[in-house]
Amino acid sequence: MDLSKLTKADKVLFGAGIVFLISTFLDWFTISAGAFSVGGNAWDISFLTGGLPFFITLGLMVWVALRRFAPTVTLPAELAPLYLAGGAAVALLVVLRLLIGFHSLDRAFGLYLGVISAIGVGFAGFLKFQEGGGDIDTLRSQIKAKADELGDKGDKGDKKS
Repeated sequence: MDLSKLTKADKVLFGAGIVFLISTFLDWFTISAGAFSVGGNAWDISFLTGGLPFFITLGLMVWVALRRFAPTVTLPAELAPLYLAGGAAVALLVVLRLLIGFHSLDRAFGLYLGVISAIGVGFAGFLKFQEGGGDIDTLRSQIKAKADELGDKGDKGDKKS
């Protein structure tokens, strides 16, 4: 495996991604009663804010690894917005879990580590988006154009009635 094939964004993704994947198995929340303490990891808390970000991160990492290290595997062309959306989703879901909490349980080390690494995955998604030729202004105009197009189709349907 030739690591020189990895770009800066790939390295950030793999570094932050591995730390995030590990953090999902550490305690994210704990409850203590006297000398006893019980905790729950990302898998115990919620699939939406623990499992889903895990699988998105894993998918992004596998996608990049296949594109870089398996030249015989044929994959569709890189989709720059996919990295941006995936990274942003991971960061958003985990940060929301930190902000919202879980019942009256105390936040634990694994959650803080998960938040930091999830933000790293989000940043890597942004870097991959830029590497793929993505531009936020262009993306914004494309989304606006698509929304206008969908709005026009809806208006035409209303006029027929």
